[in-house]
Amino acid sequence: GASRAYAQLDGRIAAAERRVASLSVAAKRYDGDIWMNAAPSHRTELIRIGPGVVRFGDAAVVDDAVTVARSRLCADGGLWRVVAADDDMAVDGVGVRIPLLSVGPRDHIGLTGPNGLGKSTVIRALLRAAADVRMLTIAQNTTDEDARRAMTRLTGLPTRDRARVLSSYAQLNADPDKLLAGESPSPGELRKLLLCLGLLDRPELIVMDEPTNHLDLESKEALARVLAEYPGALIVVSHERWFIERFIS
Repeated sequence: GASRAYAQLDGRIAAAERRVASLSVAAKRYDGDIWMNAAPSHRTELIRIGPGVVRFGDAAVVDDAVTVARSRLCADGGLWRVVAADDDMAVDGVGVRIPLLSVGPRDHIGLTGPNGLGKSTVIRALLRAAADVRMLTIAQNTTDEDARRAMTRLTGLPTRDRARVLSSYAQLNADPDKLLAGESPSPGELRKLLLCLGLLDRPELIVMDEPTNHLDLESKEALARVLAEYPGALIVVSHERWFIERFIS
């Protein structure tokens, strides 16, 4: 019985070693830094909104000192936090009060705060003000159609661009061979792919909503390194403070 147990254990160890070896070989085919041919905008300012209140469900900023807001945004350098308003009437507030917000061509900003206080509302207002900026936006919730479009674009790329995307994808702790085999990416892997594809368009601003959802720790750390190196403007919504602190400026 002991002999059989040891034999089974040896078999599992050998299988694990083969998997590790195959992963190492696959990774070596995509060695190198992430390809990032992006450059910051020549403008001195990409976005400027506020002060005022952004109403829930809207993107317009109302410059009205008497409007009751449920929450307020505190901007401390690259760390923006949405917190509950101090006003006793805030529970019935109609939006989030913001100070004057400015996003420069190289600013890296992390937006955090509890759910339901207006993070998405602030993002909508920022996106509206950045309508004429070359931008890449990656939503928190992706769809099957997003995956189909991403895979269609990937397979239709010229060989050189496809190799760049796959190499970048590998640096985000993902397996390019699964994409080459036609396997549909998971939600977390899809956001990695959308980022790598979007970098081909040389965006001046990247906006990502909760990009660490469905990612393991190694993938989160890899993504944080890539975002920290991005030379343009960046706005990322995340509940994970350590992740934000890796790339904000």
